[in-house]
Amino acid sequence: MPFKFIKSLSIIEICLIQTVLYSVLWLTNEYVATLLTFVLVPIFLGITFISWLSDRVEASRVGRKYYLSMILSALIPLIVAAFFVWVYGGEMNILK
Repeated sequence: MPFKFIKSLSIIEICLIQTVLYSVLWLTNEYVATLLTFVLVPIFLGITFISWLSDRVEASRVGRKYYLSMILSALIPLIVAAFFVWVYGGEMNILK
């Protein structure tokens, strides 16, 4: 399994990796970054909500780290997007 190291990452490391990736995406291509923000945030929130509901129906002992990482995976794109919209002064070069 090539991605074994992911389980050993802390929440802070996951947040930093996501922040760097989304920032690079916003710096290189605003259009794709905007689309991914609008698509990934509801997906992450939906997966988190469905996981929470299924955990309430039948206890699966998923763990606090999973829920925290999923919620942060939904919040980080929004925070990075808000920062870059603020930096760009609200003017997006999507259609230019």
